[in-house]
Amino acid sequence: HLYRTKRMTLFYSPVLKIYSYPTETKRDFVMRLRQEAREKRDEEVDTAERRYEKKIQKLQDKLDRAQISLDKKKAAASSRKQEVMISVGESVLGMFMGRRSTRSASTAMSKYRQSTSAGMSVKEAEEKIDVLKREVERMEDELRREADLIRDEWDKAVEKIQEKPIKPRKSDIEVYAVTLAWAPEWQITYRDSSGGTRTKIVSAW
Repeated sequence: HLYRTKRMTLFYSPVLKIYSYPTETKRDFVMRLRQEAREKRDEEVDTAERRYEKKIQKLQDKLDRAQISLDKKKAAASSRKQEVMISVGESVLGMFMGRRSTRSASTAMSKYRQSTSAGMSVKEAEEKIDVLKREVERMEDELRREADLIRDEWDKAVEKIQEKPIKPRKSDIEVYAVTLAWAPEWQITYRDSSGGTRTKIVSAW
């Protein structure tokens, strides 16, 4: 009779693969799922953060080196500008003093080209830094989006609860005692309002 007719209904989380306890209420089961989901969520977020942290750190190292290189190039460019100004000043002063020298003009032009090249080098370094900064920001945005997605998925996982009827196995049914009980009854015969005869069984206790 138990094997054929009896069932025990348990709550089940298909995402976390967890069943409720036989005496556990749905409210208590949901609270247990939330705790489990928080732990799973934190593990996944930590894993994502560690994965992105390595990538971001590599970019940050490149950015630091690029910044050091930029500072050096700015210093070199500033020095080149000063050399150009001095060279041009000497050339102009020589012209006023009547010493026209092609060598001075050539030197001034060479210094100018070097200054221009240094300025272009500074600009390229600044552009490289801008690219690295944007890449770091992109990585940080990706990490935030992935972490938010992980949190949303685990929050929704708690809402997915099924009811699972558990059928007993014959090997799980143990009979401790068999008792025969007799319940006395009375058989009563009487006439109803229409004059007909009726028989009815009623409990004798």
